[in-house]
Amino acid sequence: MAQRDVVLRWIEQLGRVIARLIRSGTGADLDIAADQIEEAITSLLGPLTQLVPRIDVASSAELLHDPERIFGWAQLMDLSAAIAIARNQVGAAEQGRARALAAACEAVRRSADPPAEWHEWIAARGGGDRTLSSGT
Repeated sequence: MAQRDVVLRWIEQLGRVIARLIRSGTGADLDIAADQIEEAITSLLGPLTQLVPRIDVASSAELLHDPERIFGWAQLMDLSAAIAIARNQVGAAEQGRARALAAACEAVRRSADPPAEWHEWIAARGGGDRTLSSGT
């Protein structure tokens, strides 16, 4: 369990760094932020890095299996969507946010005792009662 806590804290710290880079608004900073997220996704997903983004969320969650890993992936997708927003890539941002929300809901559904923070994260992104549904 300690390793999972470390990974989740690491993603939270990465989120704060990404937020600072996005606030700066320069293209170079956005590129750095995108690179950091890609590295984090590769670290989290390992050999599944190329496959998971290409398949639906439910199938991806089945491959990732661990709810904490699925939720971490959701958080990283959400950060990537934030960069797309900063770059005015509205369609990519909306698709990324929807996929992130669906993955987070899938993590909650698969967890025996999901942390309250997960429900709060989902609610903050407009997920409300979607925690029992699967997404795209």
